[in-house]
Amino acid sequence: MPLPRISLIRFRPSLLPALLFCLLTPATLCAHPRPQAIPADLAALLSQARSHLRSGDHSALSGLASDPRHMAWYRRSSELGQNDWKLQAVSLPVAAGQKPQYLAVFSRYHSLQSTNDHFHRMTRTPSGWRFGEEIGENETLGYRVRDHQLTVTPDLANASCRITDTVTIERTAPRPTLCLLRLGDDFRVSSVSYRGKPYPFRHTPGVIALLPPEERRFTLTFVYAGRVAHGAYDFVSRHELLLTSYWYAHIARLPARHQVTVTVPKNWAVLGQGDLIRRTETEDTVTCRFRMEMPVCYFSLIAGEYRVTSRTVRGRKLSVYQYSVNADGTAASPDAKRAETALDTLAMAMAIFENRFGRYPYNHYSAVETRGGMGGALEAYTFAIFGRGALEPDIIVHELAHTWWGGIVPNTYTRTMWNESFAVYCENLFNRQIDPEKPQRPLNGMHAPPLYGSDLLSRWQEPLSRAFDTEDGMHSDVGYGKGALVLGMLEDVLGKKTLIDCMRRFREEHTPGEAADWSDFERAVKRETSLDYGWFFRQWLDRPGVPVVGFGQVSHQEREGRYLITVEIVQEGKPYRVAVTLELELQDGQRLQETVELDGSRIRALLQSRAAPRSLRLDPGGHALIAGRRSAPRTDPFLYAFPSAGEREGLP
Repeated sequence: MPLPRISLIRFRPSLLPALLFCLLTPATLCAHPRPQAIPADLAALLSQARSHLRSGDHSALSGLASDPRHMAWYRRSSELGQNDWKLQAVSLPVAAGQKPQYLAVFSRYHSLQSTNDHFHRMTRTPSGWRFGEEIGENETLGYRVRDHQLTVTPDLANASCRITDTVTIERTAPRPTLCLLRLGDDFRVSSVSYRGKPYPFRHTPGVIALLPPEERRFTLTFVYAGRVAHGAYDFVSRHELLLTSYWYAHIARLPARHQVTVTVPKNWAVLGQGDLIRRTETEDTVTCRFRMEMPVCYFSLIAGEYRVTSRTVRGRKLSVYQYSVNADGTAASPDAKRAETALDTLAMAMAIFENRFGRYPYNHYSAVETRGGMGGALEAYTFAIFGRGALEPDIIVHELAHTWWGGIVPNTYTRTMWNESFAVYCENLFNRQIDPEKPQRPLNGMHAPPLYGSDLLSRWQEPLSRAFDTEDGMHSDVGYGKGALVLGMLEDVLGKKTLIDCMRRFREEHTPGEAADWSDFERAVKRETSLDYGWFFRQWLDRPGVPVVGFGQVSHQEREGRYLITVEIVQEGKPYRVAVTLELELQDGQRLQETVELDGSRIRALLQSRAAPRSLRLDPGGHALIAGRRSAPRTDPFLYAFPSAGEREGLP
């Protein structure tokens, strides 16, 4: 709890410990230890804003900001149907002599790898209080979380839990002041302590605000509790516990090491990230402690009644956990065949990924089926969690790939979801490796009829460099879908071996404990190839959609028994640099192919043949991310049919 205000005029001996604490810490820490009352006019503004939130009125809410652009995030949120925002304000701790400052916090439940709460400084204007600039989630304000020691005490009957988190924080800027930690708004903080004594803080759902100690590195212990009943990624029930989404205090979702201790019924199995370092039992309970030395951005904890199927492969224990009790308490029937298939897939994928990307850093990996409502699956780097029906080979491969792309090389999901692109590409790579009958080109059948790629223009309106939210359908379509296909395009440019070497270099040269992004991979490509592929990344990462391509003027003439064909290929808008195959079909049935690099608005190609041409087709295998120019209905924009001799002479 915050320290009581101390009166030196009417001193009470019972306040001596608190007074000594103030004397032994920086003076600023004792300024305004109690939460300050929200001014009446600010409270009135908040009430008005809550009304606009309930009605989903973006324009009215923007009108309460000092600049309407400060509330631009709410428009997209409303479009996604996220109309359950809560709004509170908190008085920020300030140094002695400073004016009171207030922070508005828009909070709601977020599944992990999704949107964030929004913090706005409140500002006084001639028109009264207004929402000021947002403190973006990527703004660390000069602090980093380096380590967590979490103790989770679930209350299964009441779908809640109490958590103690001892957090090591590091100052990263010369003279920072305010420290803001984000915490899921399910939880209410009851105390903060420093060196075993109460420490002043301010809290409202979503944020913990404090003036930190002067040391460069310090440790604070937070105690908080809340009801967790979201039914998919986060819930506590009588038969299972699952915590994944911001159940620990964080700054900018940056990577940190962590340890978690949890006590559950004795017949439950427990999985935390990293290694199990202690297990103790009583007559009714089991307590497990896990330690994750690899710094990661997302922590997951799962426990419940499972049947476990295990196999040791090359000295590594692989396991599948299948729930043995349904959500309603009835007995479930785990599928033994599906468990064995999952283990087969894990063993093959582990071998392929280690061979290409480097050693998997642990001696165990598990796949866990949850009885909750999770759609798909979720990586946890030493295990993965699968929704009902999701324990399938492609999804298993995807989640395992995240140990390298998201785990060893972390991603915050606050700027991009580059690692989802890598994981989907790895699915494709794995399938091509185990099934030689599959097409070995990374992309096939793109821009198929009847849309001819026009759907890629409408689906991919967000650039890859700005797609970060897995719950935003447009972001996900770009981050998972387009991103993986762009890596396939890069494989076509570099060759498969060179691209894999670039990915391995990306992992090997990554600094542990730091998050990565597309720009880091771009540098790895440059170092591995000694060539600058900035042109490739700029066009595919920074631009929405795909190139729009089609035929321009096409002509041919016969000369001395040979046919000369002149082809014009047109790109609309700012041209991309992309190589495509041009296939010429002759009247005698032969097909000739030539690769053409498109790097301008109009490119001419000259083809020769010994027989009369019948048709031209652009990118016949669908290996390139392109869309066709607008053409007549039911007309293939990638096909040009040469007129017959009679048509050329104007005969019927």
